[in-house]
Amino acid sequence: MAIFHSARNPPHGNLGSNYRSTATSQIVKHIECINTRQFLDQLAPRGPLFGSAQRTDRVWAYRGHGDDEFQLVPKSLRPSERASLFALAGQNVPEQIDNQSQVRAEALVIERFISHCDDSGLVVPGYGHILNETLKTNTQWVKVGSEVLGNWPHDPIVPSICLAQHHGLPTRFLDWSFSAFKAAHFAAADALAQKSARLSVWAISLPAFRKMRPISPSQGHYRVDVIVPPRCDNTYLRAQEGLFTLCRVNAFAEGDSVDLRPLDQQVESFDHSPPYSLNTLPVFYHVTLPSSEAVACLQGLEQESVNPAVLFPDYNGVVTAMKSRVHVSATDCPPKIE
Repeated sequence: MAIFHSARNPPHGNLGSNYRSTATSQIVKHIECINTRQFLDQLAPRGPLFGSAQRTDRVWAYRGHGDDEFQLVPKSLRPSERASLFALAGQNVPEQIDNQSQVRAEALVIERFISHCDDSGLVVPGYGHILNETLKTNTQWVKVGSEVLGNWPHDPIVPSICLAQHHGLPTRFLDWSFSAFKAAHFAAADALAQKSARLSVWAISLPAFRKMRPISPSQGHYRVDVIVPPRCDNTYLRAQEGLFTLCRVNAFAEGDSVDLRPLDQQVESFDHSPPYSLNTLPVFYHVTLPSSEAVACLQGLEQESVNPAVLFPDYNGVVTAMKSRVHVSATDCPPKIE
């Protein structure tokens, strides 16, 4: 992997000889760390990458992965989740998947989710006339194979999709956190259960999405939307400082192909000509760490008061935190944070 330096996109801070900073484009910048201290120093809100922005400004969002080869594709668009998506929608997987069949399945899953919540007496965000009418009108258009009015998903349904996503249903939302350390915890904990070479945290510059050409000027939707749901009725979302990104689908005709590219590749392919130029690059950082450092990373995050009891503030979270500490302490010769 080559060393990357660019006059337009200079390296942030003095990475030193223990870092390798590379990029496949100016949109994404990759930074390889060799130990936990370097990794957490790079991710720190006071560090060289993000130190110029306050957490309260909500300029950056973060997502952690136990395998650094994981791509930024939402669950409903991953080939490995395709059978599950269509099964949850009560449909067979079609031989040829186009935008129409894809959106139909997604709409049916959310319709079923809202219906089952109602049968169980559970409130869903936006419950009431507007949500019911949106479901009735737009899912009917989708079901019969007609062109969708507006961009999918439709605004009144978005809060319900956030709830469904948070509870594991396949949607076209990607989970992020406003906390780099909380994202790092998920990455390190996930790495312990995998056999990957490196774990990683992705960071995205949220203001960049407002610089891009809208998906359709008349409807005013951004190509990549940032969804920050209310936290008052979702304890986990509040504790994890969660938010979502969404690549909307424009109104389409039958046969349009489904865009399965990762988020960073989609952003790179968008029209960035003036007045939609990206003035601040990179849009993404991809910071990686050897998975052998996962235990040390969890130890370091514990020192930053990031643990399962914080991320999952209930009795199960407390028990999980206790078990995690036992597991980390019992690891033979746990690596020191250095």
